[in-house]
Amino acid sequence: EIQIIFPVRGHSFMAADRCFGRVERILRKHPVITLKEDYISLYSEVGKVKCLGKDWKLYNIKQLETIYKKLQGISDKKRICIKKVQKNNKTEVYVASYSCYRFVTSNETRALIRK
Repeated sequence: EIQIIFPVRGHSFMAADRCFGRVERILRKHPVITLKEDYISLYSEVGKVKCLGKDWKLYNIKQLETIYKKLQGISDKKRICIKKVQKNNKTEVYVASYSCYRFVTSNETRALIRK
């Protein structure tokens, strides 16, 4: 089971937020940056830089709508639980979405696979 929790905007004190502030300060000193390599060197002063195509891949998730159902209203939810279940030699994935961080507001789970 996977749980995804979305923090309230503007109330996050994560390490990525601190790095973002440091990067903004560095970028202010460089009004014009034209090369990708310059960006990489500036960002590497703050943390590890992973480059698209070398360190990670980008997938076209829009194509997944042909296989999986689109879940309406999921962007308004605070917590999403994804569960993989084996039934009769068949694997199914269920998604439950909740409006509250701690409380279960409904027992509605939906299957993702289109039938």
